[in-house]
Amino acid sequence: MGKGKIEAQALAVSQCISDIEVADFVALDFEFSGLFLNPDREKRILSLDDYYDKCSESVPEFLALQLGVCCARASQDGSGAWELRIHEFDLWPQDRRIFNVDLQSLRFLRSHGFDFNAFFDQACNFRRLPALDKGNGNMGTKLPASHASTVVAALRRCRVPLVFHNAMLDLLHMQDKFIGNLPDERKEFAEAWTGNFPLIFDTRLLAQEGKFKVLKHSGSLTLEDLHKHLVALPDMPIRFVHQGPLGTDRSAHGSAGHDARLTAEVFTMAMDAWLRADAAGIGKKRRTAAAKAAAAATAGVSAQGACDTPETTSDDGGGWMIAGKKRKVDTLAPELGTVGLTSADLLESHEVCRRFHNRIAIAGAMPDSWDLGRPIGLQVVAAVPKEKFLTASVTATDAVDLCNGEGATKLMDSIV
Repeated sequence: MGKGKIEAQALAVSQCISDIEVADFVALDFEFSGLFLNPDREKRILSLDDYYDKCSESVPEFLALQLGVCCARASQDGSGAWELRIHEFDLWPQDRRIFNVDLQSLRFLRSHGFDFNAFFDQACNFRRLPALDKGNGNMGTKLPASHASTVVAALRRCRVPLVFHNAMLDLLHMQDKFIGNLPDERKEFAEAWTGNFPLIFDTRLLAQEGKFKVLKHSGSLTLEDLHKHLVALPDMPIRFVHQGPLGTDRSAHGSAGHDARLTAEVFTMAMDAWLRADAAGIGKKRRTAAAKAAAAATAGVSAQGACDTPETTSDDGGGWMIAGKKRKVDTLAPELGTVGLTSADLLESHEVCRRFHNRIAIAGAMPDSWDLGRPIGLQVVAAVPKEKFLTASVTATDAVDLCNGEGATKLMDSIV
């Protein structure tokens, strides 16, 4: 690959990392070369352990072709809008790789606009992240600035909340391609995942558990159908501002960036609907004493670490305008009287949002969700009148200067 292409890749990666460092949450999506070694539907309902075994057997045999990243943050101008910055990276393994391909997957991707020419010509190299030094928490080896792996390294370093739609295969591919071998046991995977990425949400689970009463939805739980439904709701107050660098004219499934944007928008609208439903008293009778007691539980430091961010001033929306901003999140308390997703802090602090912490939807097994465990480092306290939340610094893993280095698919939502 020529020097010019490498420099362009390094710039795109650097812009994405800058956006991650100041995002309130980041939505991710992958496109794959196939889903399962045995694509036939099971004749019986699998247990969670059996389903994990089926997925973990297949994932290492297929390639992640593309990564979509949508960085979201509440607008700084007081308008109440959510600003979205969308990035997309074709992925090419750094080391020579023999992998399986499901031709139906490739045909499906192509029919939805996936550009295989761009994939072969412009894909960013990736590899598993170097091990962290046990002494200082830094990566022992620096990665080239053009590597897509540096994006995942930034997600791990910043400990920003991650959002997926129907997350199971995305999580397993992300672990397998960027972190390490998939553990044999489901519990071991959950521990390994939350150790690197402390807080995730799954939009399918939000829809699955609030389909009728909260979201007023009678259609399917595919990402596109949910998005079409939510944006058409007459009382939906959420607005979005799309700031690039990827356009919004891509089709679903042919673009991981497009699907990441839809995931971010569905998550914001669905969570807002859940919070407004809670304020209206919908579903409160089902709350248990244990759920209320969880508001006073404590478990270390916040899931969102502090990230020092350099100033960026690109005219094309090369990053959010930040001047030495340090994001600080402390022990949070739910905002009293909250109606809707009025603050990104609610994602960590509010009882309704905590209901979905590190729980993912499972399609094809029973039970239909999987709790990966309490977010590592997240500390929440009960609400206190007239004190909405406190602020204090939290130290995250020491950052590595990722920019000083050298230099398919979630098919038709067939399992949603």
